[in-house]
Amino acid sequence: MTPSPPLPPALLRQFDYLRHPVMETSLARTADGGPTRAGVAIAEVRLRAPGQDPIDAYLVTPASAGRHPAVLWLHWEGEAHADHSHFLAEAVDLAADLGWVSVLPRMVFPFVRRPIGDGRDRDAVITQVIQLRRVLDHLAARNDVDSSRIGLVGHDYGGMYGAMLAAIDPARISGSVLVAIDATWGNWFVTYFLRLPEEEIVPFTASFDTLQPTAFLPHLPRGGLMFQFADDDAYVGDDAVTAVVGAGPGSPAVRHYPTDHGMDHAVARSDRREFLAKRLAQP
Repeated sequence: MTPSPPLPPALLRQFDYLRHPVMETSLARTADGGPTRAGVAIAEVRLRAPGQDPIDAYLVTPASAGRHPAVLWLHWEGEAHADHSHFLAEAVDLAADLGWVSVLPRMVFPFVRRPIGDGRDRDAVITQVIQLRRVLDHLAARNDVDSSRIGLVGHDYGGMYGAMLAAIDPARISGSVLVAIDATWGNWFVTYFLRLPEEEIVPFTASFDTLQPTAFLPHLPRGGLMFQFADDDAYVGDDAVTAVVGAGPGSPAVRHYPTDHGMDHAVARSDRREFLAKRLAQP
């Protein structure tokens, strides 16, 4: 991959945090009724670090010993599996077929904590990014993970967070697949969550200017990014697709599929698996 311009310090400083070891605690639960494959362990864990709310996550590991490639999966806000179970079946297949490790964190904003319509929403985005940085810290530090081969997949809001995380930490994220993402935070907040007076919409959306995915996408490594979009997407219009793709570094891979925003499409799953397999191949 070819490096892109580094993220400007003003953007990076928004997500400063003290890097402490992240403690993993088993929740003694399993994904009952979820996907299973022989030789794959699925655990629910809680990740904690000083000064951080706990993060619940699925941890998917193969039976084989050694250090493996790994994937961080960031879920969507949708009608079904709108939590950390969203990509669980794909993570299980990667563990069974390729011997990869996966972590699937349950995100908070706007999934549990909904937008309010003021500066607290901007703060919530920043807090969520810092939490995800800590999840990445934990993933990279695991004894069964090759920290030089970590990929990321994010859908919808998860993809928007993924764009930011991959630009903030390009040295540790070797390949990113961003699925059906919007160009701005304020659009979906205003359209689907809030009833703001007309005169408050522009100031509110402008408060996210230094957090927009399009501000971070140019700083992802060239050759390390794939976009996936749906042809029949009620939430991501052509203007948003144009803005997102245009902000990407160099000529990112762009794939379109005959499906809706949920992106429940076998070819899309196959394409991102193939893309990540190439990005995370043994050097």
